[in-house]
Amino acid sequence: MAWTRPIVLQSVLASSSSSSELEAIIQQLVQDGILIKKDVAIKTSDAAEAPTTILYARPGSDNTISSVKTQQIKNNLIQDITTLQSRVADLSAENAELDNFIGSRSDDVDPSLAEHIMMLHRYNEIKDIGQMILGKLAEMESTTTKGMYARFGLDEED
Repeated sequence: MAWTRPIVLQSVLASSSSSSELEAIIQQLVQDGILIKKDVAIKTSDAAEAPTTILYARPGSDNTISSVKTQQIKNNLIQDITTLQSRVADLSAENAELDNFIGSRSDDVDPSLAEHIMMLHRYNEIKDIGQMILGKLAEMESTTTKGMYARFGLDEED
């Protein structure tokens, strides 16, 4: 079987933000037989030899670099999913804790709130009766309700 399409490993790693993760993926592809790795010495422009690693893809393994990057993306997504699941668990625990706190506080608040609502209803009933009386007095004296408010020293917003 002939190996084709040489790829310089250093250029692949240079294009990645996480070279150690990419190296692990490449190592797995080498173990799976999709890639073959060869260390060679390449002469540079100053006639020195630089060690370089060349990767060869198996024929038929279309776009090996793309499959390496796809695997890297999958690994990143798996890590993101794990992180998000952990965050959801933390938030669920915090939500349960807050529900327990609110539940214990609502037992104290419910009677007090009911009393305040009852007192507000009584206040509104008394206020309505007072406005009705002022309206009748204004009618009897042939004046306006606004005039009655001023006569008794009441604020018009009351």
